[in-house]
Amino acid sequence: MTPKITAPLLALLGAASINCASPQPAEHPQQPDCSSIDLSKKIGFSAEIESKKGNICYKIVSAAGESYEFAGFCKPEEGTFQFYRHFAGLNKGGMEADYTSNYSGMTAYISFGRTPSGFFTFPSGIRMPEEEMEQIFKTGAEALDSIKKNPQVCKKLQKYQDNASKH
Repeated sequence: MTPKITAPLLALLGAASINCASPQPAEHPQQPDCSSIDLSKKIGFSAEIESKKGNICYKIVSAAGESYEFAGFCKPEEGTFQFYRHFAGLNKGGMEADYTSNYSGMTAYISFGRTPSGFFTFPSGIRMPEEEMEQIFKTGAEALDSIKKNPQVCKKLQKYQDNASKH
């Protein structure tokens, strides 16, 4: 399972990093900084980043008492990942990684989790070395951070006001 998971994982991070790298044009020496933005005030935000490997979707969502960031290919294909990083709720600090698979001709997701305390959760019947799981979640966190550093995404994120903040 390692070769099948590692390659798509690196593809997502590579696609995010390549397209999120911000050249420093002379007329815009100061890049926007979204590293410390309060995501709880940005619920409902979504952006799409073009990539040669497929467009990447980034969203900030709140549902069932949990608030999280999401990043993944907008049209998931077999062998790709999507990531969720919780920033509010009972699972604050936890992450999920869904591996896109194909089961009898239908899209299926294999979900892995990491609790805020660092404990890994696996689907029934699947076990992976903790070092590999840690790398998957580290890469997912780097992809989420990289997307927020994209100047176009960051500028839109800074300007975005969720519906609760507008009232």
